[in-house]
Amino acid sequence: IAVVAAAGLGKTHLAAQLTSPTDRQTAGVFIQGGRLRAGGSLDDLARRIPGLKVERFDLLLEALNSAGARVGARIPVVIDGLNEAERPSEWRALLDELVPALSDYPNVLVIVSLREALASRAVPDTATTIDLEWYQSEVHDIVRAYFDHYLINAGGAWLPTGMFHNPLFVRMYCDAANPLHRAPVGVETLPTSLIGVF
Repeated sequence: IAVVAAAGLGKTHLAAQLTSPTDRQTAGVFIQGGRLRAGGSLDDLARRIPGLKVERFDLLLEALNSAGARVGARIPVVIDGLNEAERPSEWRALLDELVPALSDYPNVLVIVSLREALASRAVPDTATTIDLEWYQSEVHDIVRAYFDHYLINAGGAWLPTGMFHNPLFVRMYCDAANPLHRAPVGVETLPTSLIGVF
């Protein structure tokens, strides 16, 4: 599965949530796609996973498949930020090589995340692609949560709601309005331009 979205829309946050230990018996594996060096391989990435001593990517998949079979679940392996690799164009060949092998590991789900500019060149044709977008109701929830956290009372203020579809922008906006968020603030502290936000 390929999760595709612009910068700041939550790909890494989603990847961290999918692989974090929660109430499940097993956690997934989070791999930073930016660690792929020019001419590198999936085996190179497997060797760099903190806390695991794995020499080859197929051994990682085999171990996770066995763990998933024991608990009756599919365990996610998330390779986050393919676009951050030294040569992002090299991902296509690596993923094309990986896809046929995945049928041997039914208890493993490989998920990659990347920006939309790279998707057509890096994601195999057989992969399911999910465009990460926020519905308007979710945007309202995000804005409310950030404003509550940053102690911002924006009652009656004009807000750049067209920009709020990006959670990273919402955070930057709130950080500009009340960076310490120790005491509540009102509309007088809200940025009135993009210059004020940045």
